[in-house]
Amino acid sequence: MVHTDVHVVRRRRRAQRVGARAAVHAVLIGYSLLAVGPALLVVANSFKERQAIFDSPFSLPTPSTWDTSGYETVFDEASFPTYFRNSLMVTLLSVLGVIVVSAMAAHALSEFDFRGRGLLRIYLLAGIMVPIRLATVGLVELFGSLEMINTLWALILVYIAMGIPLGIFILSQFFAQVPTELKQAARVDGAGEWRVFAITAALSLAIVPVLVLYVLFSRQFLRGLTEGAIK
Repeated sequence: MVHTDVHVVRRRRRAQRVGARAAVHAVLIGYSLLAVGPALLVVANSFKERQAIFDSPFSLPTPSTWDTSGYETVFDEASFPTYFRNSLMVTLLSVLGVIVVSAMAAHALSEFDFRGRGLLRIYLLAGIMVPIRLATVGLVELFGSLEMINTLWALILVYIAMGIPLGIFILSQFFAQVPTELKQAARVDGAGEWRVFAITAALSLAIVPVLVLYVLFSRQFLRGLTEGAIK
């Protein structure tokens, strides 16, 4: 009787776990559809004629509504090599600017104790939460006064400004993992602050592959530890 009750309890717990997983997956699938749905709707409507888009925007294209004139116009009139080159230039220079500025600021915040450091951290965290759209009017006026409207440098500067707060927050965590003794030893050996900053940056970047491997194989790693402890 007791043996039967144990099996019943195990089945109930197993059923509860399955139900909980199913509920979580259902929520995730629903959220994914909500996020991807508008993009799929735009793609579907791009293959329909204009009147069909207004008449039935949520329906799939049919043989009677199929129309690819929009794509033909884009490929005939647009200059994709120019768009690709501009996007590549903006992306590379923006990422480079974010890394350089964020790394130097993160090193200063994690290494030096100065007045107002806490307020500066809060200010940078606020920069992560405040959307850049609130400053659209001010940015347009600023770039207009600098004669930078319709230039790639305007985009690059905006993207760098958007990425610096988050970049500082992430890199500060990496710099904090470098042992203080190692940095002090470098200073004792005569290394300048720029040299110490470059050792720190290299060690922080060296952590990235290890973190990636840990994220990918964390389950197997923990399983190996627990199995070894049980044995």
